[in-house]
Amino acid sequence: MPRVRQPLPDLRPDADRRRADSERRRQHVLKALAQAIRAGADISVSGLARAAGVDRTYFYRHRDLLERIHAAAASSPHDGQVGWPGLPPSRSGKCP
Repeated sequence: MPRVRQPLPDLRPDADRRRADSERRRQHVLKALAQAIRAGADISVSGLARAAGVDRTYFYRHRDLLERIHAAAASSPHDGQVGWPGLPPSRSGKCP
């Protein structure tokens, strides 16, 4: 007896839902990044993930956002301290 193939389910609604969810998360990340820049806060992947309510891995799946974060972190004004925030600088002036 020949096998009868069942038609594949239409996955477009799921794909549309995932796409919409990803876009919503992207907007949350961009908003959190803009707020951090305005506030002059330290910019990090972990901090922005927490503020935006996303997992850190989201940034690694969306490299353009990761590049924006790195660019913002590199151009953010520092208070003149050398080293890690909250730790005194080493005598050599390099990060501990």
